[in-house]
Amino acid sequence: MTEISPPNERILAVFGEIQKELDTKHDRAERLVKLSRDLTIQSKRIIFLLHRANKESREQVLDEAEKKFTFLKDAILTKIRDELVGQDWYQFKHTYSPGSDLTWHCRSIYSPSSFLATRPSWLLEVLGVVRVGVTSF
Repeated sequence: MTEISPPNERILAVFGEIQKELDTKHDRAERLVKLSRDLTIQSKRIIFLLHRANKESREQVLDEAEKKFTFLKDAILTKIRDELVGQDWYQFKHTYSPGSDLTWHCRSIYSPSSFLATRPSWLLEVLGVVRVGVTSF
């Protein structure tokens, strides 16, 4: 049996560290993809709820939609934000952007006038994302 020489041990150690770093990044990306799916599902439920509104049920539907938005923010978006804290959020943008796009669409149906003025800032504020990284919420 051959013995591993010291230079090879150092190379293996470096590759071991790279493997751990990549595994951590891929695990985070998978969690973000799952959260994005949850975000998509909840946003679609809100959109379908808002489409069912009529004159008689308008207030009740809007109240229920507001509760669902609160759940969306508290349960899903904060988890996405927590995953991005201290990370280069742009590296993971592709993992959560499908859900966030539908959430913006959902928010625009719920409140079109306020949405147009605050489109990018609403979700970014919730996520705590700024141009240079992620801030605390």
